[in-house]
Amino acid sequence: MSNAFSVDLAGLDGLTQTLETMDREMQGKLLNSLVWAASQPVEAEIKRLAPVDTELLKNQIGWKRGKRKANEKSLVLHLGKAGYGWIVERGSPHAAARPFIRPAFDSKRGAGELAAQAVLDKWVRELGDD
Repeated sequence: MSNAFSVDLAGLDGLTQTLETMDREMQGKLLNSLVWAASQPVEAEIKRLAPVDTELLKNQIGWKRGKRKANEKSLVLHLGKAGYGWIVERGSPHAAARPFIRPAFDSKRGAGELAAQAVLDKWVRELGDD
């Protein structure tokens, strides 16, 4: 079973048109900004929902850059020294699951998309001013 979750940002209005007007370096900066903006509401919710037996799990939640493909950017949820977070999320033969990652993605997906759309709108306005 994969430890990956994904949020598709392909539906953002105007993204394709905006990218076509940019050089590769600017495309990368915009895509990084979009992915980062979309991740922030999800990260905050994961931390809020994380079981707090100790602060370790909550404090180790963060993001790492994913493997890159042409014109794609991704962040991977990283649990640092609290790799046991996946066992907490899914359970084990000895412990019941206490989901906190999937519910955070499910509840904050729309907020992440709105945050990414706001970043895109800002970039479009700034490009229009040039």
